[in-house]
Amino acid sequence: MSLTITKDISAPAERVAIPATGIMSLPGLVAVGMVLAVIFTLESIKRVMSTGFYLDPDDAMRMAQVHDFMAGQGWYDLTSWRLDAPHGVFMHWTRMVDVPIALLIGLFGVFADAETADRLARIAFPLMLLACLFACTARIARMLAGALGPLVAVLLTVLGGSMFGYFSPGRMDHDHAAVLLLVLMTGALLHALDSSDRKAAGWAGVLIALNLAVSLETLPFVVIGVATLPAAWILQGAAMQRSLLIFAVALGLALLAAFLIVVGPSRYFNGACDTLSAAHLLAGLVGAALCLALSLATPRLSSIPKRIMAAGVAGAVTIAAVALAYPACLGDPYAHIDPVMRDIWLVNVSEARPLWTSVGLKPSLFPIFALPILLGLAATIWAALAERGVMRSRWIALAALVLAGCATSIWQVRALGVVAPLAVFGAIWAVVRLSRPSFEAGKAYAAPMAIAFALPFSPFGFGLVVPDDTPATEVKRAGAEIGCRTASAFQALASLPAGIILAPIDTGGHLLARTPHGIISAPFHRNEHGNRLAIDAFRADPAKAEAIVRGSGARYVLFCPAINDIELYKDLAPHGLAAELDAGHVPDWLKPLSLDTPYRVFELK
Repeated sequence: MSLTITKDISAPAERVAIPATGIMSLPGLVAVGMVLAVIFTLESIKRVMSTGFYLDPDDAMRMAQVHDFMAGQGWYDLTSWRLDAPHGVFMHWTRMVDVPIALLIGLFGVFADAETADRLARIAFPLMLLACLFACTARIARMLAGALGPLVAVLLTVLGGSMFGYFSPGRMDHDHAAVLLLVLMTGALLHALDSSDRKAAGWAGVLIALNLAVSLETLPFVVIGVATLPAAWILQGAAMQRSLLIFAVALGLALLAAFLIVVGPSRYFNGACDTLSAAHLLAGLVGAALCLALSLATPRLSSIPKRIMAAGVAGAVTIAAVALAYPACLGDPYAHIDPVMRDIWLVNVSEARPLWTSVGLKPSLFPIFALPILLGLAATIWAALAERGVMRSRWIALAALVLAGCATSIWQVRALGVVAPLAVFGAIWAVVRLSRPSFEAGKAYAAPMAIAFALPFSPFGFGLVVPDDTPATEVKRAGAEIGCRTASAFQALASLPAGIILAPIDTGGHLLARTPHGIISAPFHRNEHGNRLAIDAFRADPAKAEAIVRGSGARYVLFCPAINDIELYKDLAPHGLAAELDAGHVPDWLKPLSLDTPYRVFELK
């Protein structure tokens, strides 16, 4: 068996065969990608294994949720009972990500102690998902760019830096699972645009439901995904009738199943907008039913104008159903957040800022992270113009998905990380098209040339020429923060007599994962009460802060000087509690505790 590179996929001409065995097979290419990923992330692996370091509060919170689940907390009970203690906060995360992590911890626990098993799982889980990403990207690239596509796909996935972001060892939030499911959904949709591939249409419906069950951060892409097959039906009519029918049935059944798996009976009619809820079930079931109706009505809708009108009515009815039942879910999901919490905390969450705000604060963000995606979008549009038939339809669908991601990044820059694995397909096509002649001619410089063409489509390429504009003070602080996030930093805190801790918001997730104490604040938007309380306490002058802290039920007040929150509170209130404690001025209602930790710890008298 061999891989064949041709000048024109639709009209094979001169060919060069590349053995599809060993390193050039799909398993071989994935293995190469994983070896490179491990080499490039070796420092992260060592840090997690040796210190138990959590890169992000979300990673720590995920593990806290997994630990609660393994300790017997119910499947539908997603309440973090120690957060905003003693009230607890019902989280918007799903058990579907907890299960594989818990299984890995149990597997490693057969031959390792609990802490080592925990750390091994935190290394293995994201790397396993990364291996799946390599395989999925390579398979889709084979469909879109021909025989050379999988090789370029692995190259660009490595250069794209996925293993430094969501898939880095130690990352345990649901983002990597969401990105992988998005790529799988995209692959199924692109296959389903071939009217003969009806099985892919069913898988597309199932994967759309799974995307919604794991994370709503991919919702803009899901909306485009749901519209893809109806759009193909508008253009192709009877040829897509069967595929649209299968898609509609699969979407409806899979979404209902996902809802029943993820949502507990007591929340069946809760229209939460930040997680899969009745609002999304309503939209999905109405949309699926109307897609089914469109498919069955195809013989009567014999022209494109008729099908456009029918699909438009179906879309309007779906939107109207949500607008009537759950209108809030058509607006800003953060609109309900306390204004003080929004203005002080949310605006300082780097991944939640608009793209242009982030670029204004750090100009190198644009060439390193945004420009490769825009170039990938340009290449995707180029491919749509150059290809014909079903391939053109696939590239148009991809362009719509990438555009959705770029538009979303204008609202929140985090969308760049989600859309990057989709923008890479246009880059793959462009690199293959530009480098194929040298491969066909058997030139020795073919591979280096392909790498050179790939560099402009990757953050790595721009990182070679764009100077780092991170302020030295920020670099120093980031280095100091590492000491605040290792397991050893929390050992002394965990040994304290049980109590409720008031600490800066960014510390909360780590305290939940590493100590048995109750925590008032943590960086999660549902914890409005606890986070507002912490903001008010640290900004208030010490005399007024005492009443707030005592009223919260806190036994301890603590902070790590290297964590950014303290600087923020000092800027907002130069004579507030945070500023006074950081300056060493301890009010008489607090007693300093001497512990072996970088945290400064105080107990209420």
